[in-house]
Amino acid sequence: MLTSFAKKCLSKRQVLQTQAAIFLGSSDPARHYHASSKNEILPVIAGVGVLIFARYSYRAMKRMDEEWEDYQWQLQQYERQTENSEDKSAKRFPGGTLGIDVGSFYVKLAKSKAILVTREGARSTFAGLIQDGDETLTGQRAFEKYYEWKQLHPSFTFMAGIDVSNSLPVVVQSALDDALERNNTGLDETRSVVVVPPERWADYDAVTKALFPDNSRVLVPAPVTAIWGAQAEKELPDVLETPVMVIDIGGTETTLSIVQKDVLLSATTIDNIGGDIYVEAVIDVLFDKDSTIRNDSMAIQRVYQAAHAAVVELNTKSSAEVNIPYIGMNMETREPEHLEERVARTVVEQMVVEHILSTKIDESKLSSHIPDPKTLPLWWMSLLTQLLEMAQMTPQQISHVLLVGGGAKHSFMEQSVRECLNSLQGADDHLVLPQARSELIAIGASSMLQNYKYDSHVGLVRIE
Repeated sequence: MLTSFAKKCLSKRQVLQTQAAIFLGSSDPARHYHASSKNEILPVIAGVGVLIFARYSYRAMKRMDEEWEDYQWQLQQYERQTENSEDKSAKRFPGGTLGIDVGSFYVKLAKSKAILVTREGARSTFAGLIQDGDETLTGQRAFEKYYEWKQLHPSFTFMAGIDVSNSLPVVVQSALDDALERNNTGLDETRSVVVVPPERWADYDAVTKALFPDNSRVLVPAPVTAIWGAQAEKELPDVLETPVMVIDIGGTETTLSIVQKDVLLSATTIDNIGGDIYVEAVIDVLFDKDSTIRNDSMAIQRVYQAAHAAVVELNTKSSAEVNIPYIGMNMETREPEHLEERVARTVVEQMVVEHILSTKIDESKLSSHIPDPKTLPLWWMSLLTQLLEMAQMTPQQISHVLLVGGGAKHSFMEQSVRECLNSLQGADDHLVLPQARSELIAIGASSMLQNYKYDSHVGLVRIE
């Protein structure tokens, strides 16, 4: 028998159940929850299934794309190592592949991984264009007038690598005519690989279309062909999947870039910093010895030519002897004057460092952590740090640092780069110093296989 207290609690419970059933809209007082019907729950289950299927399908497709790209990459490396693209009779261009490197000071041509010499026996052609009256001068004749014109027209740009629209077509055409004539081949039989500075792709693309027959021209960034050249010369591993940093010190500009699997990830160019500042430093030393020659155009040209020779000598010696006979005449004694001066490498190097550190650079190209470098290693560190930040990489991700270009031949320049890298990457030596630093880009361009084209977004693409 239930007590009166238990009966009272039971009746209260029944009342609460009845009120809850009325609130939930249910006729069953004992039902306290909402049960979803099949037509409500099945769409939810189907949607979740579709999302799971789409997610794993996307992952599978992405993995397939990555495996396909890896297969294509491995195939490229195999063909480059074995040179098994096609036999000579089946080549699209029986004249071979011509690598064309239009630098900021010189044009270099290469074929079959070998530099082509000019009719004068030089391994490069001056990349300037001089208008002498009604005559347009190129090559060696233009170089003989270059420094005279530079003194008379200091703000006038006539270098093919910079004045792309006007000078480049004339300079390249002149170099091509000489090379093709000496190799007994036609341009329509030759595949031309034009090396392009990273920041001038659109300009080179527009200008060079008129120079070459359809489908015989391909553009490739200079840092990419530099790596190909280093691989052809056995300076880098044949198969290289990790990021590589390329420092190209040209004649009048320096370009820093990061490349991975033939794709340019980031690049920056510093104007007015290159190998030509060494020549300018030697000239300043000679002008200080005899300031009267500044006003003699013929004497200026002879001084510049002697300065070029002195810079080459200073690459391997601590000093260079400059001897220019009959540089002028003493107006009082009517006796001929000769310029004789010994130029010390330490003096020239100090002048070069001062020039580099005093040259104004766009702040966006320098790291905010080192905004005002006071030494040359810190100058490099600021530039390279900013380059890595642009590529969203750390110094430890860079497997090799390739130093190329004519201006990279100077020992103190490579030493400053090495000091910078030791600070960024530690004691491990990642710096690669090729023997043919000034010719590596053209050599690499000439090594491109004919059954591939180049896409700036994906690198080499096989032609079916």
